[in-house]
Amino acid sequence: PHLTPNPSIERARPGKPVYGDWGYAPSAMDQSVKPGDDFWAYVNGSWDKNTPIAADRASAGPFVTLSDKSEKDVREILEQLASDPNRDHLGQQIGDYYASFMDTAAIDASGTAPLKPYLAEIDGAKTRAQLLSLFIKPGFASPVDVDIGPNFKDPDVYAAFAGQATLGMPSREYYLEDNAKMKAHRAAYRDYIVKIEKLAGLPGGEAAADRIIALETELSKVQWAAADRRDIDKIYNPMTPAQLQKLAPQFDWTSTLAKSGLGNAKTIIVTEPSAVSGAGKILASTPLSTWKEWLAFQFVSDHASYLPKAIDDARFAFYSKELNGVEQQRERWKRGVAAVNGALGEGVGEIYVKNHFPAQSEAQMKELIGNLEDAYRDRISNNQWMDE
Repeated sequence: PHLTPNPSIERARPGKPVYGDWGYAPSAMDQSVKPGDDFWAYVNGSWDKNTPIAADRASAGPFVTLSDKSEKDVREILEQLASDPNRDHLGQQIGDYYASFMDTAAIDASGTAPLKPYLAEIDGAKTRAQLLSLFIKPGFASPVDVDIGPNFKDPDVYAAFAGQATLGMPSREYYLEDNAKMKAHRAAYRDYIVKIEKLAGLPGGEAAADRIIALETELSKVQWAAADRRDIDKIYNPMTPAQLQKLAPQFDWTSTLAKSGLGNAKTIIVTEPSAVSGAGKILASTPLSTWKEWLAFQFVSDHASYLPKAIDDARFAFYSKELNGVEQQRERWKRGVAAVNGALGEGVGEIYVKNHFPAQSEAQMKELIGNLEDAYRDRISNNQWMDE
């Protein structure tokens, strides 16, 4: 339905919208499509056909446009902090992080040397207990995730969570579906593992790649499908540490929770109980040497953007180009912005707000939200939604 602009909302706007007006655009529609067949194509079909996707992107749209603008604004902040001798402690953290990410000459000159202490730590694991310690250590992969986040059914408080982890490919379907597309992805993934092992100097070669894929395939078989993971009632399974220990004793939850900083947690929300239980059984039945091969590969792959160009390019070729159809690696500064936002996002946000969100804008936003709420209440009370 067409939504008539509310005059009070119009008055709240400081000027002409930069990214287009609100409401629907008839020119975006494709009325050759029956809405009952594909409503998205009916509403957006012409826009979809006529809107190019940037070579370094997997999608296009107003949020991508907003992201591009904010990237440029954040880049200015990061470059200023990287060279400012009078920056404070937070500014130094942010500036140094960005500067080190951008110093590709130093990264290439270092080669794989920065990996050595981490790979040595993996190689030094001689027992399952030592393996479990690596699973919960920042930067290392794990077959289960242990973390904290807002409680699904009481979002004002945080809770401890345990659940299935993302594997080397996005979901279980990539390992299990028997169609040409997924088979091609699996073949490309195997090639990627072999290439990473060669570039990083990891032993094992193709045989190790086969063992890694076999391990992840077994894990994928016990993992939940995406539809089930979107069902809040299904993934809300509060357990005591004792119940979690009974569910998957192979993970030695008393020690694992303590080392994760969650030793005092009275309740852990288990999102996919059967996947956690299944991963525990696979942990016990899989040779320690295979887990170490998996950890080493995953560590290199997960940190590819901080390693020499050949490793970085290999990760892009698989994860961005093969899986998402992105044709071009994003410029280094754009990835630097993303890296800093990921590691120090709250600090960047604090500085960004000071620079780009003055008190006047905050007042205008509050006024706009208030007007929208008033308009919504008016329409509900007058049954205007039904009329339109």
